[in-house]
Amino acid sequence: MRYTAILLICIGLTGCQATPTRPGSAAVTTHSTSSASPNPARANVDGGGAAALVDGRTLSWAELRPLIVEASGGTVLGEWALDQRIARELKQRRLAVSEADVKREEALLREQLSDDPDQAVRLLDRLRDTRGLGPRRYDALLRRNAGLRRLVADEVKVTPAMVQALYEQRYGEKAVCRLIMVPNLSEATKVIKRLEQGASFIDLAIEVSTDSSRNQGGLLPAISPLDATFPKEIRDTTAKLQVGEVSPPIALEGGFAILKCERKIAQEPVPFDSVSNALTVQARLEVERTLMSRQARTLLQNLDVTVLDADLDRAWKQRKDRLLEP
Repeated sequence: MRYTAILLICIGLTGCQATPTRPGSAAVTTHSTSSASPNPARANVDGGGAAALVDGRTLSWAELRPLIVEASGGTVLGEWALDQRIARELKQRRLAVSEADVKREEALLREQLSDDPDQAVRLLDRLRDTRGLGPRRYDALLRRNAGLRRLVADEVKVTPAMVQALYEQRYGEKAVCRLIMVPNLSEATKVIKRLEQGASFIDLAIEVSTDSSRNQGGLLPAISPLDATFPKEIRDTTAKLQVGEVSPPIALEGGFAILKCERKIAQEPVPFDSVSNALTVQARLEVERTLMSRQARTLLQNLDVTVLDADLDRAWKQRKDRLLEP
């Protein structure tokens, strides 16, 4: 249920596959001024040469390639296609991405992961592992975001009202709640009935909730009424709940939510002037992220892709709609 978006907004394009497709493993045509660089391994991939030895048996690229394409071909095609569009847009506007811009993207990511530099490195390594971000895709991701940030730079505006709202969100009153998410009202009604009969909210969250918070017994991060990373229905409900109170079913896009308020966090006595500069920087980053995400969707919407490989075509069709989601 946590609707956060890390500063590298295009990380959503990378999916969760640990094995990316090999560049040049399938034929793709995009209407772009950029072209892919030659791949020296292409002959082996297309020709079915050996890819690996498994218990003494040779695994050929002819066997492996369709499985790799099926697993993550649509994701990697989306990344590559967006990269081409970003490059073309930058060229048309006579803009460029420097190595300093790329290094700044990595620095921003580390800062968002943790204030502790050593912890940030460890978290970044874990993030790359879980997202299947090897050296090439990780570098492409940083350059992709640097390009998008450059494209939206002139649109970024931060107002005093935005900084004040972020201050109230960060330091104002919050509620800590647990969540049970179910697919329909019928299931939500059953949950409410079991709670009324004395069932444990935590146990029910682990048993029936479809949200990832089920692994923590439905526990959510502290929620501010101004935190737009949560749906408005959730924010409005948590603001009204008393400690120990359970909400009625809440209709959301993905089903029905039931909340229980665990505790309230009082407003922190932090003077606005002492944090206004840092909040201004954070507000700018959030505006940039929103504009970058919008720019990426616009570029992808206008993309004309013809996939010439049957396996990759299936993977692309399964993935492309998800790339355009807000």
